Amino acid sequence: MTIMVSVDQFRARLLDYLDAVGRGQVVEITSHDRAIARIMAVDHQPAVDLAELIRRGEIDWSGGKPAGARVSLGDGPSISDLIVADRG
Repeated sequence: MTIMVSVDQFRARLLDYLDAVGRGQVVEITSHDRAIARIMAVDHQPAVDLAELIRRGEIDWSGGKPAGARVSLGDGPSISDLIVADRG
């Protein structure tokens, strides 16, 4: 369920609305009858463990800075070379 409140209402009862968000409700804040913000609970999914992904072979990392891909537009210079040239 979404609770619609004005900025003034939200400011006056901030803790009440944060409690409602903690219980799973969504709070939509309006200004001049136009929605400007939506507050919802954080989805607490476990963070990806990069070391575990490397161990399982799902990703590969040598420990250095990624080199990036060299992409060109046909036979011409790479896109990164064009950007560097454009920046002067």
